[in-house]
Formats: sequence, C-alpha cells, structure tokens
Amino acid sequence: MNRGIFVPVLTREDVIDVYRLRRLIEGGAARGAGAAAERARAAVKDTAESGAQAAAAGRWWQVRTADLRFHHAIAALAGSPRVDELMRCALAELRLVFHAMADPEQFHKPYVSRNLVIAELVVLGDGPAAEKELLSYLGDAERQILDAYSLS
Repeated sequence: MNRGIFVPVLTREDVIDVYRLRRLIEGGAARGAGAAAERARAAVKDTAESGAQAAAAGRWWQVRTADLRFHHAIAALAGSPRVDELMRCALAELRLVFHAMADPEQFHKPYVSRNLVIAELVVLGDGPAAEKELLSYLGDAERQILDAYSLS
C-alpha cells in the first residue's frame, strides 16, 4: 500500500551521457570485430536482419526491440560479462528514451539499413570500418533524440 512505481525521465544531459557510454562500449567492441567469436558476429547479423524483417512488415515497436538487441549484440563482440552488464544498463535507459519518441517508424526507419551495413562489416571482420559506421550512426541518433527533446 501507498507505494508506486517511479519511471525516471532522462534529461538531455542523461541522453548525452548514455551516448558517450555507448560510443565507448560499442565503438570498442565493433573495432575488435575481427577478433570476436564467429557466433557473436553472426548474432549481430541475425539481430539486424530481424529488425529489417519487422520494418518490412510495418511492426515498428518490434523494430525498436530488434534495434536494442542489435546494439547489445555489438557490445557482446567484446566477449566480456562486465561489458555485457554495462550495456544492459545503458540499453535499459535508452528504452526510456525510445518511449519518448512520438513516432517509432520515423525514428527507427533510417537506422534499419544502417544496422545491416554495420552487421555486414562485422561479419566480414572489418572492425575499423564497422566502428566508423557505428560512431556516425550513434552521432546521428543522439542528435535526433536531442532535437526531439528540444521540441518537448
């Protein structure tokens, strides 16, 4: 009784900090894609393809979930339980941010094909190229979210 659920609302500064963490974790993991286990590289591709299939069917909330799984799979390339846990926490916060985006199709649509490009680079083991694409992607997503925060 007299207890409720508190759902935090992330500030602009929180979003910036989450993306700072993501660049460190995901960028480093992508850079090391060539040394990652084949199973881990395949998981990146599988999650990207899952998102593309959901987008093709117009299931944008499923695209959001697939996108979060994709980024978790990128971090998993590092092969570290500690990195995995850090990423799990970052993605939990990011899920709150995604809920604040009014139109999931408008937000996620540009990234579906970019996930596929990054996944292909990861599968090929081209870590430096995957990292470069990923960092560009994260910068664009961060700007898009911060722009949406400015409107609210």
